[in-house]
Amino acid sequence: MRLTSICRSFRPEFVGYVPKFPGNVETGKHRFVPKVTTGKKLSLYKQLKHEEQVMRYISKPYITPSQEKAYLQSIGRTRPEYWDDFLRQPLEEPLKQYFAADYLRKLDFSRGFEEED
Repeated sequence: MRLTSICRSFRPEFVGYVPKFPGNVETGKHRFVPKVTTGKKLSLYKQLKHEEQVMRYISKPYITPSQEKAYLQSIGRTRPEYWDDFLRQPLEEPLKQYFAADYLRKLDFSRGFEEED
C-alpha cells in the first residue's frame, strides 16, 4: 500500500513536490529523498522549542498547597470557589431492595393450612 504517499498529498508542506516515478518512491529503485532546507530546519527548531517550553510548564505544579492556603487567607476565604461540599459528603448506603422471594422466605413452612391459633 502507498499510504505514506497518500498521506503526503493532504499535507504537502512537509515534503514538497514528489515527482511521479514508477514504483515505490520510498524504498524502490527510483527513490526520492527530499532536500533538507533551511526553512524545514527552522520549523523543526521552533516546534522542538515549543515542546520544550510545554514540558517545562508541565514538569512543576503552578502553585503549591502552602501558596494556595496563603492566597486564600489573603482574600478572606477558607476554601477555593471551585470547592463543592456536596461532592465531598460521605456516600450513603442505598436502601436494600426487597423482592417477593424475600418475603416468602420468612413464612413458616412447618404450619399447615388447617391449624389455627
